[in-house]
Amino acid sequence: MAWVRNNLHVIDDPRYWVIGGYSNGGGCAITFAAEDPRAWRNVMYISGEPYPGSEQADNVTQTIYSGSQAAFDASKPVNIFAANPGAYAGMTAAFTAGGDDPDYEQAAETVSPRRRPRGWPSPTTSSPARGTQATH
Repeated sequence: MAWVRNNLHVIDDPRYWVIGGYSNGGGCAITFAAEDPRAWRNVMYISGEPYPGSEQADNVTQTIYSGSQAAFDASKPVNIFAANPGAYAGMTAAFTAGGDDPDYEQAAETVSPRRRPRGWPSPTTSSPARGTQATH
């Protein structure tokens, strides 16, 4: 963020910043927001993975976390949220998935409403569009 602040003409207030992503980018966006809620006050999660590495969990556990399932689990957004109650008050997040994408709808439900921290309003919407297209 220092580079952005120093080189781009941006409002220097995280209340106006948004991090977002689609698919793997959605998993990364929600993870970054969970890890640093002071920097990222707004999140867009579009047909996102439930956590980075979810598509190759065994490989990621072995290669990135040296086989430590506990370390891998600790890096997942839902667990980061649970470890930091109260840190997310005032954040806004939108979670979307295509209506014909049950895997991504489930991921959005898992990451958002059932496990979201208190004080973090986060609507989850499903688009009637086919595939992973979202309108919200």
